[in-house]
Amino acid sequence: MKASVIVPCFNCAPWLRACLGSIAACRLDGGFEIIAVDDGSTDATASVLSGFAAREPRLKIISTPNRGLPAARNAGLGAASGEWVAFVDADDELDPAFLSSLVSAAEAARADFAIAPMLVRPSPDAPFETLPLAAGYNLRSGAAIRRVFLPRVLGYQAGAVAARMAGRDITTGFRELGSVCRCIYRRALVEKRRLRFDESLPFHEDAHFNALFALHAVRMAAVETPLYRYSIRPGGMTRDIAETVKGVRGRYLNVKARMELDRLCRGRLFPLFAGSCLFAAAKAAALALRHPSIRALAYALRCMSCGAVFRALALLAFRRRPLPGYARPAET
Repeated sequence: MKASVIVPCFNCAPWLRACLGSIAACRLDGGFEIIAVDDGSTDATASVLSGFAAREPRLKIISTPNRGLPAARNAGLGAASGEWVAFVDADDELDPAFLSSLVSAAEAARADFAIAPMLVRPSPDAPFETLPLAAGYNLRSGAAIRRVFLPRVLGYQAGAVAARMAGRDITTGFRELGSVCRCIYRRALVEKRRLRFDESLPFHEDAHFNALFALHAVRMAAVETPLYRYSIRPGGMTRDIAETVKGVRGRYLNVKARMELDRLCRGRLFPLFAGSCLFAAAKAAALALRHPSIRALAYALRCMSCGAVFRALALLAFRRRPLPGYARPAET
């Protein structure tokens, strides 16, 4: 089996047929499987899946209690058998060349993962717009991956904190969208390093997984053609969570997860995400004031008083260059 395509599904019946149809339309030498993980849906998702599976033998269905997107992706990883792994959100679609192009690029470069630009539709009635890659990612060493790719998915500059608080888009330019859906990953490396999505994170789990993978990868490939169609829909699960009381806890957990990455790398990663720690603390405080409760205020205080924020402020005060200081990461 050449590839496994993992599709987490939660109350996505209106878009699921189009998503699965776009995956099934892909062609790949060596074949692929589609693993749909029904994460406790309460709408017609299960019916759509069973109906599609009746005519598509490559579709495998896993049903789980509702545990969230990271857990659903992990369930899919546990069932995958392909050499390569891809992730598709159930309300998005693939270009027919997605699998063949990325697998060919990765294998030609003997890479551990490959990435492509994506098409983004900001609202259901809007046309798709191309979101290009922020840099050239045909990288031939682990050091190059950690120097070029890792800072772009892991950190924010200090100046971007104010822009993010104002609601401006900063996913263009230096910053790279952290989505795993525009990539394919060598499953042997995922299993060798026991890499999984952090199930404690209600959002930004993609960037965290990409950072973990990048720390272990030794080669990376890229294609120039947008191959993933990403639709932003009103009321999306991640966006809703990020703007509620759960978002306060989520900001705190994201800081904790990144500090754990830094600990694994003996303190060498922190300059890459110091600015985002300041943003997380500021956003947590703003959300706690917007949705006042004892729990929200407690998590906001924990986020604002954690060591990461003080370290970030110290960097801002004593270093001349702006946070997070996109210097070459130390070798790990």
